[in-house]
Amino acid sequence: MALDTRRAGRARAVLLTSPAWNGRTATTMVIGLAVAQIPLGILALQGATVWQSGVGSNLEVGRALVASLSGPAGLALLVATVIVAPMVEELLYRGYLLGTLVDRGWRVAAVLVSAFLFVTLHFEPANLVASLCLGLGTGICALRTRSIVPGLLVHIASNAFGMWYAPLAG
Repeated sequence: MALDTRRAGRARAVLLTSPAWNGRTATTMVIGLAVAQIPLGILALQGATVWQSGVGSNLEVGRALVASLSGPAGLALLVATVIVAPMVEELLYRGYLLGTLVDRGWRVAAVLVSAFLFVTLHFEPANLVASLCLGLGTGICALRTRSIVPGLLVHIASNAFGMWYAPLAG
């Protein structure tokens, strides 16, 4: 990828550009984050989040995650989950894939295709809807700003929230 993006025009083609930091970009990021958090919002409205239900079996997953975050290996897991994975995923799914499809005129289809393929990477039954919503939210950001940066920030925030959510369960 590093060699590819050094070719003339490739960084722009794969949305590796800085967005216009203005109200439109901020609004787009808020919309993207709201779409990404739809599943958690639905659970919260139903009183079914881990911290609302307090069910012991639901708390075990959060406790296991918190226990795995201690020490140097835990810090590496945190950095990989919150920063590295979003960077790689946004470059591939929203940069290369969505950027290429948008250049071919497939604007809405580009968001949908990149989101559905993003789900295949996160194919865990419990996270299918959450992954789809995150893919749609970050796809909207990439489409509206012509940059992966706003969607990357939304993705990082979403993953960080997921890591923050686990300690609340314990």
